[in-house]
Amino acid sequence: MSMILALALTMSQPAPAGGDVTRELTQFEQRLAATWKKGDCAAWGEMIAPEWSVTHLTGEVIPKTRALEMCRTPDAPIETLEIDDLLVRRFGDAAVVTGRTRFATGGAAPIRMALRFTDVFVRRGGRWQVVASQSTGLGSQAPPSEVPLGTWSGNWDGAGSGGGFELTLARDKDGAIGGSVSVTGEPTYQATLKSVAFDGRKMTAKYDFPPDEAAEVVISASFDGDNVTGTWSLREKASGSEAATGGWKAAKKGR
Repeated sequence: MSMILALALTMSQPAPAGGDVTRELTQFEQRLAATWKKGDCAAWGEMIAPEWSVTHLTGEVIPKTRALEMCRTPDAPIETLEIDDLLVRRFGDAAVVTGRTRFATGGAAPIRMALRFTDVFVRRGGRWQVVASQSTGLGSQAPPSEVPLGTWSGNWDGAGSGGGFELTLARDKDGAIGGSVSVTGEPTYQATLKSVAFDGRKMTAKYDFPPDEAAEVVISASFDGDNVTGTWSLREKASGSEAATGGWKAAKKGR
C-alpha cells in the first residue's frame, strides 16, 4: 500500500525517525502487506484511516471504501507480495514511509510488477494510522509471453484535433517494462512513459505532458495480434481533473 504527502506544508523539515518508530512503522507496513495478501480485509481496514485514499499508479484516486471492495473481490489471486527498501521519517505525530512493493498474481493472466510507494501516517489515540497513499509503477515484470514489445505506429484523435501516434515498449536491463510515445499534429512532442502496467493484453501507462508541466497523459490500450487500440486522457496533475480525451490506434512496425 502507499500514501501521498499532503501534510508537508504544516510540518518541520524531515528527519530520519528514531529506532523505535522505525521498527514500529516497518512492522506496520509488513502487516499491511500480509493482511492484504491473505484477504484479511477487516484487519487491513483497521490500520487505514476513514479518510484515507490512494493515488493509484494510473492516476486514479481510490478511497478506502472502494479499496475494501477490491480486497474482498480481487481480480486475481495474489501469489507473492513483498515490500522492502523502507525509509521512515517522523514529523511529530505524523510520519512518512517510502518503499518498494513487488508482487505477482495467478489466474488466467498472471502479472508480476514492482512499484514505489509513499505512505503518510498520523498518530491518533496512541496508535498509527495511514491517512494517504501514492504509488508509482516501476514497470510490468510479467513473463515475456504476456507483454507485447516493439513499436506501434498509427494515429490519434480527440479534442478537435488529431495526428500521428507512435508507441514503443521495451525491457530495461533489469527486465522491467518501459517505453515512450511520439506524437505529431497539434501538439507535437515526444515523451517517456513514467509508469506501465499490464493486465494480460491490456495496458495502462502514464507520461508527463511536455507542453504543460502541470499536466500528464494516461493512456490505455488493448493489444490484438499486431494491432492495438486505446484511449488517452489529459489530466491536471494536482487535482486529477480531466481536461481532454480521445482515442488512438496503431499497427506494429516491421511485421
